[in-house]
Amino acid sequence: MNLFYTILQQAKEEDKPVALRLHAPEGPKLYLGYLLDYNEETISLRSLTQQGLPNGILILKTSDLFGVDFDDIFLRRLETKGNNLRKIYADTAVPALFHIGNCSMVEILVQAQKEQQLIYLYLYQDLGLYGFIKEVTESEFLMEVYSSYGQYDGLSVHQIENVKNINWEDEDTRIVRILLDAQKSVN
Repeated sequence: MNLFYTILQQAKEEDKPVALRLHAPEGPKLYLGYLLDYNEETISLRSLTQQGLPNGILILKTSDLFGVDFDDIFLRRLETKGNNLRKIYADTAVPALFHIGNCSMVEILVQAQKEQQLIYLYLYQDLGLYGFIKEVTESEFLMEVYSSYGQYDGLSVHQIENVKNINWEDEDTRIVRILLDAQKSVN
């Protein structure tokens, strides 16, 4: 277990989240959180839910441990979310356009373009995209697309009639925006 302890020690020293994979009677279980302490018998974890919210303290048997994930893309996203809970769950400023009533998808896409608003579009073709609207015509739009981890994922053109719904300033788009801004500040 020397490599396990090496990673656990690094996670504890850097105060970074880990994913612990343990054997359980019902099958493999995944526990997320910040390492408090560990020894040959137990591992103590300040637990997090899959959504990054605090979930108490767990004490797990070290002998059940079969894997440790550290510093992967999912855990970095979870850490970002935990460090920005107030920003992510802040009240949403509602653009005046939404108070007018009966606005069209074209008007909403144009507004998102004007405000450089990161949005999530869900299309009828079972496709969801995070990104910024770059251009809008009467029937189409061009979108600069990003992954849910804030990584650039190219340009995409779609017909406006295929937009099923738009998420504007929800929890997930705020996280993607925070991740994207963090990447831009590093570069």
